[in-house]
Amino acid sequence: MDKDKLIQGLIDNGAFQEAERPFLKGLTEERLSALSALKKTPTAEEQAAAKKLADESAAETARQELAANKAAEDKAAAEKGKEKPAEHKLIGLADLDPETREAVMTARAALSGQKSKYVGALKVNKRCLFTEAELNAMPVEQLKRLATLAQVEVDFSGNDTGEERQPEGTDDTPEMPVFDFKTNQIVHPGKK
Repeated sequence: MDKDKLIQGLIDNGAFQEAERPFLKGLTEERLSALSALKKTPTAEEQAAAKKLADESAAETARQELAANKAAEDKAAAEKGKEKPAEHKLIGLADLDPETREAVMTARAALSGQKSKYVGALKVNKRCLFTEAELNAMPVEQLKRLATLAQVEVDFSGNDTGEERQPEGTDDTPEMPVFDFKTNQIVHPGKK
């Protein structure tokens, strides 16, 4: 193959730029052929475009599969005809046996009492920013945590720098040295 055609092919496919032509002319035809066989590394923009295309293709495939599955389900349901799935019946307290009904009512009363206790404790707390309606809508466990949190008092007395403190009146910190401009020396008060 002609050396100039190999160089032009490398520039055309984007593996090299026109400014690199002199470098390519310095290579042997054998090396140019080897370079021509290599694939160009895609740029970040090309990679992003390829990923977008792949994502769109995957999304379209998924949509088609969903549509096919839905069509198959509709067809199967039509073939079954009048067969319907079992319906679930909602039951109320009146449908329960007396012992279970009493247990449910007792538990409900206990939770209601706990909830009103927590809501009342939180309502009187100035730091609580929730309305009564918002508090009543919360589960009892969350109210319990909020009430515990609201009753915590912050005490900063334990903040310590880690240094040993001197008792009042026993400060033995040496005085700060002073620079004497007349003698051009540092003078330590208390030392002579």
